[in-house]
Amino acid sequence: MKKFLLIVATTIVLALFLTNVSLLFTSDKIVRSKAINEYETAKQDDLRKTLETAGVVKPTEQYTIRYKSDLGDIATLHVVEGDTVEEGTPLLDYNTESLDGKIEQLEGRSERLTDEIMTLESEIASLQSELDSYTESSDFQSELDTYTVSTDLEEDEDSNNNEDILNITQQLNKENQIQQLQQKIEDINQEIEQAYTEKGIYTITSKMSGKIIKVNPYAENDNEAIITIQSDQPYLIEGEISEKDTTKILEGQKALITASVVPDQTLEGTVDKLTMIPLTTPSIEEKTFYPYTIQLTKPAENWRHGYHVNVQVVLEEKEQAIIIPESSLQKEGENHYVYVINNGQILKTKVELGLKVNTKQEVIKGLEKGERLVIEPSEIMQDKMNLYTTLKHNQISKKAMKDFSAEEIARLVLSGVVEK
Repeated sequence: MKKFLLIVATTIVLALFLTNVSLLFTSDKIVRSKAINEYETAKQDDLRKTLETAGVVKPTEQYTIRYKSDLGDIATLHVVEGDTVEEGTPLLDYNTESLDGKIEQLEGRSERLTDEIMTLESEIASLQSELDSYTESSDFQSELDTYTVSTDLEEDEDSNNNEDILNITQQLNKENQIQQLQQKIEDINQEIEQAYTEKGIYTITSKMSGKIIKVNPYAENDNEAIITIQSDQPYLIEGEISEKDTTKILEGQKALITASVVPDQTLEGTVDKLTMIPLTTPSIEEKTFYPYTIQLTKPAENWRHGYHVNVQVVLEEKEQAIIIPESSLQKEGENHYVYVINNGQILKTKVELGLKVNTKQEVIKGLEKGERLVIEPSEIMQDKMNLYTTLKHNQISKKAMKDFSAEEIARLVLSGVVEK
Protein backbone atom coordinates (compact mmCIF):
# COMPACT_ATOMS: atom_id res chain seq x y z
CA MET A 1 0.00 0.00 0.00
CA LYS A 2 2.79 2.41 0.94
CA LYS A 3 4.60 1.61 -2.28
CA PHE A 4 1.47 2.40 -4.28
CA LEU A 5 0.94 5.74 -2.54
CA LEU A 6 4.57 6.65 -3.19
CA ILE A 7 4.18 5.92 -6.88
CA VAL A 8 1.01 8.04 -7.05
CA ALA A 9 2.66 11.00 -5.27
CA THR A 10 5.70 10.86 -7.52
CA THR A 11 3.51 10.78 -10.59
CA ILE A 12 1.58 13.84 -9.45
CA VAL A 13 4.74 15.82 -8.72
CA LEU A 14 6.23 14.85 -12.09
CA ALA A 15 3.03 15.86 -13.88
CA LEU A 16 3.00 19.25 -12.19
CA PHE A 17 6.64 19.75 -13.07
CA LEU A 18 6.10 18.90 -16.75
CA THR A 19 3.08 21.16 -16.87
CA ASN A 20 5.11 24.12 -15.58
CA VAL A 21 7.85 23.41 -18.08
CA SER A 22 5.30 23.34 -20.87
CA LEU A 23 3.85 26.64 -19.77
CA LEU A 24 7.31 28.15 -19.64
CA PHE A 25 7.73 27.66 -23.41
CA THR A 26 4.34 28.90 -24.52
CA SER A 27 4.09 32.23 -26.44
CA ASP A 28 1.98 33.61 -23.61
CA LYS A 29 4.86 33.09 -21.18
CA ILE A 30 7.33 34.85 -23.50
CA VAL A 31 5.11 37.88 -23.54
CA ARG A 32 4.95 38.00 -19.77
CA SER A 33 8.63 37.28 -18.99
CA LYS A 34 12.08 37.66 -20.50
CA ALA A 35 15.42 35.94 -20.08
CA ILE A 36 18.20 38.35 -19.01
CA ASN A 37 21.70 36.94 -18.84
CA GLU A 38 23.68 40.23 -18.86
CA TYR A 39 23.14 43.73 -17.53
CA GLU A 40 25.04 46.99 -17.02
CA THR A 41 24.97 49.53 -14.18
CA ALA A 42 24.71 53.29 -14.57
CA LYS A 43 28.11 54.73 -13.66
CA GLN A 44 29.23 58.17 -12.53
CA ASP A 45 32.42 59.53 -14.07
CA ASP A 46 33.93 62.43 -16.01
CA LEU A 47 33.00 62.50 -19.68
CA ARG A 48 35.09 64.32 -22.28
CA LYS A 49 34.58 64.92 -25.96
CA THR A 50 37.99 65.55 -27.45
CA LEU A 51 39.74 66.20 -30.72
CA GLU A 52 42.96 64.21 -31.01
CA THR A 53 45.97 65.47 -32.88
CA ALA A 54 49.76 65.26 -32.74
CA GLY A 55 52.28 67.88 -31.67
CA VAL A 56 55.89 68.50 -30.76
CA VAL A 57 57.48 70.20 -27.73
CA LYS A 58 59.04 73.60 -28.44
CA PRO A 59 60.59 76.22 -26.13
CA THR A 60 58.34 79.12 -25.22
CA GLU A 61 60.95 81.67 -26.28
CA GLN A 62 64.25 81.82 -28.13
CA TYR A 63 66.24 84.93 -28.84
CA THR A 64 69.63 85.73 -30.30
CA ILE A 65 72.26 88.29 -29.31
CA ARG A 66 73.59 89.86 -32.53
CA TYR A 67 76.80 91.75 -33.22
CA LYS A 68 76.58 95.56 -33.17
CA SER A 69 79.38 97.16 -35.12
CA ASP A 70 78.76 100.59 -33.57
CA LEU A 71 79.85 99.19 -30.18
CA GLY A 72 83.20 98.08 -31.51
CA ASP A 73 85.03 94.79 -30.93
CA ILE A 74 84.00 92.03 -28.53
CA ALA A 75 86.31 91.95 -25.52
CA THR A 76 84.96 89.06 -23.40
CA LEU A 77 82.43 86.20 -23.72
CA HIS A 78 81.14 85.08 -20.32
CA VAL A 79 79.23 81.95 -21.42
CA VAL A 80 79.70 78.75 -23.45
CA GLU A 81 77.23 76.38 -25.08
CA GLY A 82 75.23 74.39 -22.52
CA ASP A 83 75.41 77.01 -19.77
CA THR A 84 72.24 77.83 -17.86
CA VAL A 85 71.65 81.52 -17.26
CA GLU A 86 69.21 83.63 -15.29
CA GLU A 87 67.67 86.93 -16.29
CA GLY A 88 70.34 89.64 -15.92
CA THR A 89 73.34 87.30 -16.24
CA PRO A 90 76.24 89.04 -18.13
CA LEU A 91 76.77 87.35 -21.50
CA LEU A 92 79.50 89.42 -23.20
CA ASP A 93 81.43 92.68 -23.02
CA TYR A 94 82.41 94.95 -25.90
CA ASN A 95 85.77 96.72 -25.81
CA THR A 96 85.51 99.90 -23.70
CA GLU A 97 89.15 101.14 -23.75
CA SER A 98 88.21 104.59 -25.06
CA LEU A 99 85.52 105.02 -22.43
CA ASP A 100 87.81 103.75 -19.71
CA GLY A 101 90.40 106.35 -20.79
CA LYS A 102 87.81 109.11 -20.70
CA ILE A 103 86.65 108.07 -17.23
CA GLU A 104 90.25 107.98 -16.02
CA GLN A 105 90.89 111.52 -17.31
CA LEU A 106 87.72 112.85 -15.69
CA GLU A 107 88.51 111.23 -12.37
CA GLY A 108 92.05 112.73 -12.55
CA ARG A 109 90.64 116.21 -13.10
CA SER A 110 88.26 115.74 -10.20
CA GLU A 111 91.13 114.74 -7.90
CA ARG A 112 93.23 117.78 -8.89
CA LEU A 113 90.33 120.15 -8.28
CA THR A 114 89.76 118.52 -4.91
CA ASP A 115 93.41 119.15 -4.04
CA GLU A 116 93.02 122.85 -5.01
CA ILE A 117 89.99 123.14 -2.76
CA MET A 118 91.96 121.65 0.13
CA THR A 119 94.77 124.20 -0.46
CA LEU A 120 92.32 127.09 -0.54
CA GLU A 121 90.62 125.87 2.61
CA SER A 122 94.02 125.82 4.33
CA GLU A 123 94.73 129.40 3.22
CA ILE A 124 91.29 130.51 4.39
CA ALA A 125 91.97 128.99 7.80
CA SER A 126 95.21 131.00 8.04
CA LEU A 127 93.49 134.21 7.00
CA GLN A 128 90.71 133.52 9.47
CA SER A 129 93.28 133.28 12.22
CA GLU A 130 94.67 136.70 11.31
CA LEU A 131 91.16 138.12 11.14
CA ASP A 132 90.38 136.92 14.62
CA SER A 133 93.34 138.88 16.00
CA TYR A 134 92.01 142.17 14.57
CA THR A 135 88.47 141.80 15.76
CA GLU A 136 89.71 142.50 19.27
CA SER A 137 90.48 146.19 18.47
CA SER A 138 87.62 148.65 19.09
CA ASP A 139 88.02 150.70 15.95
CA PHE A 140 88.25 147.70 13.56
CA GLN A 141 84.61 147.58 12.52
CA SER A 142 84.45 151.29 11.66
CA GLU A 143 87.52 151.04 9.49
CA LEU A 144 86.14 147.94 7.71
CA ASP A 145 82.91 149.77 6.83
CA THR A 146 84.78 152.49 4.93
CA TYR A 147 86.06 150.11 2.30
CA THR A 148 84.31 148.25 -0.49
CA VAL A 149 85.18 144.58 -0.78
CA SER A 150 86.46 143.92 -4.33
CA THR A 151 88.68 141.43 -6.15
CA ASP A 152 90.46 144.40 -7.80
CA LEU A 153 91.28 146.14 -4.47
CA GLU A 154 94.72 147.80 -4.67
CA GLU A 155 97.15 147.28 -1.83
CA ASP A 156 98.32 150.18 0.24
CA GLU A 157 101.60 149.03 1.66
CA ASP A 158 101.99 152.23 3.75
CA SER A 159 98.80 151.53 5.74
CA ASN A 160 98.65 148.58 8.15
CA ASN A 161 94.89 148.82 8.39
CA ASN A 162 94.54 148.64 4.62
CA GLU A 163 96.69 145.52 4.60
CA ASP A 164 94.50 143.86 7.18
CA ILE A 165 91.36 144.62 5.23
CA LEU A 166 93.01 143.25 2.10
CA ASN A 167 93.67 139.97 3.88
CA ILE A 168 90.00 139.72 4.74
CA THR A 169 89.08 140.44 1.13
CA GLN A 170 91.44 137.68 -0.05
CA GLN A 171 89.74 135.25 2.30
CA LEU A 172 86.33 136.04 0.81
CA ASN A 173 87.73 135.64 -2.71
CA LYS A 174 89.16 132.26 -1.86
CA GLU A 175 85.74 131.13 -0.62
CA ASN A 176 84.28 132.17 -3.95
CA GLN A 177 87.01 130.18 -5.71
CA ILE A 178 86.12 127.10 -3.65
CA GLN A 179 82.47 127.39 -4.71
CA GLN A 180 83.52 127.62 -8.35
CA LEU A 181 85.81 124.58 -8.00
CA GLN A 182 83.05 122.57 -6.27
CA GLN A 183 80.71 123.34 -9.18
CA LYS A 184 83.38 122.14 -11.62
CA ILE A 185 83.78 118.90 -9.62
CA GLU A 186 80.01 118.38 -9.67
CA ASP A 187 79.96 118.81 -13.45
CA ILE A 188 82.86 116.37 -13.83
CA ASN A 189 81.09 113.78 -11.62
CA GLN A 190 78.02 114.01 -13.84
CA GLU A 191 80.23 113.35 -16.85
CA ILE A 192 81.77 110.35 -15.07
CA GLU A 193 78.31 109.01 -14.19
CA GLN A 194 77.21 109.42 -17.78
CA ALA A 195 80.32 107.61 -18.97
CA TYR A 196 79.64 104.67 -16.65
CA THR A 197 76.03 104.54 -17.88
CA GLU A 198 77.29 104.51 -21.43
CA LYS A 199 79.77 101.81 -20.48
CA GLY A 200 76.89 99.64 -19.28
CA ILE A 201 75.62 99.52 -22.86
CA TYR A 202 78.81 97.66 -23.75
CA THR A 203 77.90 94.80 -21.35
CA ILE A 204 75.12 92.58 -22.77
CA THR A 205 72.99 90.66 -20.24
CA SER A 206 70.39 87.92 -20.63
CA LYS A 207 66.76 89.02 -20.88
CA MET A 208 65.38 85.68 -19.63
CA SER A 209 66.25 82.45 -17.87
CA GLY A 210 67.24 79.65 -20.18
CA LYS A 211 69.97 77.62 -21.77
CA ILE A 212 72.79 78.73 -24.09
CA ILE A 213 72.38 76.63 -27.23
CA LYS A 214 74.82 78.42 -29.53
CA VAL A 215 77.89 80.66 -29.15
CA ASN A 216 79.80 82.24 -32.04
CA PRO A 217 82.98 83.93 -30.71
CA TYR A 218 84.09 84.99 -34.19
CA ALA A 219 81.18 87.26 -35.10
CA GLU A 220 82.38 90.46 -36.76
CA ASN A 221 79.66 91.42 -39.25
CA ASP A 222 76.77 93.67 -38.27
CA ASN A 223 73.73 91.63 -37.01
CA GLU A 224 75.66 88.36 -37.12
CA ALA A 225 74.49 85.93 -34.38
CA ILE A 226 76.77 85.74 -31.34
CA ILE A 227 74.73 83.94 -28.65
CA THR A 228 71.38 82.10 -28.87
CA ILE A 229 69.34 81.45 -25.72
CA GLN A 230 66.43 79.06 -25.39
CA SER A 231 63.94 79.46 -22.55
CA ASP A 232 63.68 76.58 -20.12
CA GLN A 233 60.08 76.79 -18.87
CA PRO A 234 57.29 76.52 -19.62
CA TYR A 235 57.17 74.68 -22.93
CA LEU A 236 54.89 75.19 -25.89
CA ILE A 237 53.26 72.45 -27.93
CA GLU A 238 53.16 73.09 -31.66
CA GLY A 239 51.09 71.13 -34.15
CA GLU A 240 48.85 71.33 -37.17
CA ILE A 241 45.18 70.54 -37.83
CA SER A 242 43.07 70.09 -40.92
CA GLU A 243 40.71 72.72 -42.26
CA LYS A 244 37.75 70.65 -41.02
CA ASP A 245 39.05 70.64 -37.45
CA THR A 246 39.67 74.41 -37.39
CA THR A 247 35.92 74.86 -36.93
CA LYS A 248 36.09 72.89 -33.65
CA ILE A 249 39.11 74.42 -31.94
CA LEU A 250 39.01 77.78 -30.16
CA GLU A 251 41.73 79.70 -28.36
CA GLY A 252 41.52 79.13 -24.60
CA GLN A 253 40.20 75.55 -24.81
CA LYS A 254 41.60 73.00 -22.39
CA ALA A 255 44.03 70.41 -23.75
CA LEU A 256 45.52 67.20 -22.33
CA ILE A 257 49.01 66.26 -23.53
CA THR A 258 50.89 62.96 -23.21
CA ALA A 259 54.33 61.91 -24.42
CA SER A 260 55.19 58.29 -25.17
CA VAL A 261 58.72 58.77 -23.80
CA VAL A 262 57.27 59.90 -20.43
CA PRO A 263 54.69 57.20 -19.61
CA ASP A 264 51.91 57.65 -17.06
CA GLN A 265 52.14 61.43 -17.16
CA THR A 266 49.45 63.74 -18.52
CA LEU A 267 50.01 67.49 -18.63
CA GLU A 268 47.32 70.13 -18.96
CA GLY A 269 47.44 73.20 -21.17
CA THR A 270 45.31 75.63 -23.13
CA VAL A 271 45.09 76.44 -26.80
CA ASP A 272 47.24 79.57 -27.03
CA LYS A 273 46.97 80.41 -30.71
CA LEU A 274 45.33 79.07 -33.86
CA THR A 275 46.81 80.75 -36.92
CA MET A 276 44.47 80.71 -39.92
CA ILE A 277 47.34 80.94 -42.38
CA PRO A 278 47.96 77.67 -44.29
CA LEU A 279 51.29 75.97 -43.65
CA THR A 280 51.74 75.41 -47.37
CA THR A 281 50.33 76.95 -50.51
CA PRO A 282 46.77 75.62 -50.84
CA SER A 283 45.99 73.36 -53.78
CA ILE A 284 42.94 71.48 -55.04
CA GLU A 285 44.65 68.11 -54.85
CA GLU A 286 45.95 68.30 -51.26
CA LYS A 287 44.36 69.00 -47.88
CA THR A 288 45.11 72.28 -46.17
CA PHE A 289 46.61 72.36 -42.66
CA TYR A 290 46.90 75.21 -40.17
CA PRO A 291 49.36 75.66 -37.25
CA TYR A 292 48.38 75.90 -33.59
CA THR A 293 50.23 76.28 -30.29
CA ILE A 294 49.30 75.09 -26.81
CA GLN A 295 50.72 76.67 -23.64
CA LEU A 296 51.35 74.26 -20.78
CA THR A 297 49.68 75.29 -17.52
CA LYS A 298 52.61 74.11 -15.38
CA PRO A 299 56.29 73.49 -16.10
CA ALA A 300 57.36 70.01 -17.21
CA GLU A 301 60.72 69.30 -15.64
CA ASN A 302 61.36 66.01 -17.44
CA TRP A 303 60.08 67.06 -20.88
CA ARG A 304 62.54 68.13 -23.55
CA HIS A 305 62.53 70.22 -26.69
CA GLY A 306 61.63 67.99 -29.63
CA TYR A 307 59.50 65.37 -27.82
CA HIS A 308 56.56 64.17 -29.92
CA VAL A 309 53.27 64.21 -28.05
CA ASN A 310 49.62 63.29 -28.38
CA VAL A 311 47.21 66.19 -27.88
CA GLN A 312 43.56 65.92 -26.85
CA VAL A 313 41.75 69.23 -27.19
CA VAL A 314 38.71 69.13 -24.91
CA LEU A 315 35.72 70.24 -26.99
CA GLU A 316 33.13 69.50 -24.31
CA GLU A 317 33.39 68.13 -20.81
CA LYS A 318 31.04 66.98 -18.03
CA GLU A 319 32.31 66.15 -14.56
CA GLN A 320 30.77 63.26 -12.59
CA ALA A 321 28.08 62.60 -15.15
CA ILE A 322 25.72 59.59 -15.07
CA ILE A 323 26.95 57.40 -17.93
CA ILE A 324 25.31 54.41 -19.62
CA PRO A 325 26.19 52.35 -22.73
CA GLU A 326 24.52 53.56 -25.88
CA SER A 327 23.28 49.99 -26.53
CA SER A 328 20.93 50.16 -23.54
CA LEU A 329 18.79 52.88 -25.16
CA GLN A 330 15.53 52.57 -27.03
CA LYS A 331 13.91 55.42 -28.94
CA GLU A 332 10.21 56.04 -29.49
CA GLY A 333 9.54 59.19 -31.46
CA GLU A 334 11.50 61.98 -29.80
CA ASN A 335 11.77 60.15 -26.46
CA HIS A 336 14.45 57.79 -25.18
CA TYR A 337 13.95 54.90 -22.77
CA VAL A 338 15.96 52.35 -20.85
CA TYR A 339 14.82 49.17 -19.07
CA VAL A 340 15.79 49.18 -15.41
CA ILE A 341 16.03 45.84 -13.56
CA ASN A 342 14.20 46.06 -10.25
CA ASN A 343 12.84 43.26 -8.01
CA GLY A 344 12.61 40.67 -10.75
CA GLN A 345 11.02 43.03 -13.25
CA ILE A 346 12.17 45.32 -16.04
CA LEU A 347 10.79 48.84 -15.72
CA LYS A 348 10.56 51.03 -18.80
CA THR A 349 12.11 54.37 -17.78
CA LYS A 350 12.18 57.61 -19.74
CA VAL A 351 15.52 59.43 -19.71
CA GLU A 352 16.90 62.77 -20.86
CA LEU A 353 20.24 62.57 -22.65
CA GLY A 354 23.28 64.84 -22.60
CA LEU A 355 26.79 64.51 -23.97
CA LYS A 356 27.66 61.44 -26.06
CA VAL A 357 31.25 60.26 -26.53
CA ASN A 358 31.76 57.18 -28.71
CA THR A 359 29.50 54.51 -27.12
CA LYS A 360 29.14 56.32 -23.77
CA GLN A 361 25.97 58.32 -23.24
CA GLU A 362 25.32 60.87 -20.50
CA VAL A 363 21.92 60.79 -18.79
CA ILE A 364 20.80 64.14 -17.45
CA LYS A 365 17.53 62.97 -15.90
CA GLY A 366 15.80 59.68 -15.18
CA LEU A 367 18.57 57.49 -13.73
CA GLU A 368 20.64 57.26 -10.59
CA LYS A 369 24.14 55.89 -10.16
CA GLY A 370 24.20 52.09 -9.69
CA GLU A 371 20.83 51.28 -11.27
CA ARG A 372 20.93 48.07 -13.35
CA LEU A 373 20.01 48.25 -17.05
CA VAL A 374 19.24 45.79 -19.80
CA ILE A 375 22.18 46.10 -22.21
CA GLU A 376 20.37 45.41 -25.49
CA PRO A 377 16.60 45.64 -24.97
CA SER A 378 14.44 43.90 -27.58
CA GLU A 379 11.26 45.19 -29.17
CA ILE A 380 9.08 42.65 -27.32
CA MET A 381 10.03 44.04 -23.92
CA GLN A 382 7.28 45.69 -21.96
CA ASP A 383 7.05 47.78 -18.84
CA LYS A 384 6.91 45.70 -15.62
CA MET A 385 7.69 42.48 -17.50
CA ASN A 386 9.01 39.70 -15.28
CA LEU A 387 12.55 38.61 -15.96
CA TYR A 388 14.47 35.39 -15.45
CA THR A 389 17.88 34.10 -16.27
CA THR A 390 19.01 30.76 -17.65
CA LEU A 391 21.32 29.11 -15.17
CA LYS A 392 24.61 28.59 -16.90
CA HIS A 393 27.02 27.65 -14.17
CA ASN A 394 30.02 29.04 -16.06
CA GLN A 395 28.42 32.52 -16.16
CA ILE A 396 27.62 32.78 -12.45
CA SER A 397 29.98 34.85 -10.31
CA LYS A 398 29.85 35.94 -6.69
CA LYS A 399 30.24 39.57 -7.76
CA ALA A 400 27.21 39.37 -10.07
CA MET A 401 25.05 37.70 -7.43
CA LYS A 402 25.85 40.41 -4.87
CA ASP A 403 23.99 42.94 -6.99
CA PHE A 404 20.70 41.05 -6.58
CA SER A 405 18.46 40.93 -3.54
CA ALA A 406 17.52 37.63 -1.90
CA GLU A 407 14.05 37.79 -3.48
CA GLU A 408 15.54 38.40 -6.93
CA ILE A 409 17.97 35.52 -6.54
CA ALA A 410 15.08 33.22 -5.57
CA ARG A 411 13.04 34.32 -8.60
CA LEU A 412 15.98 33.81 -10.91
CA VAL A 413 16.79 30.37 -9.53
CA LEU A 414 13.21 29.17 -9.72
CA SER A 415 12.76 30.54 -13.24
CA GLY A 416 16.07 29.26 -14.49
CA VAL A 417 15.88 25.58 -13.72
CA VAL A 418 15.47 24.85 -17.41
CA GLU A 419 17.94 26.41 -19.87
CA LYS A 420 16.28 27.82 -22.93
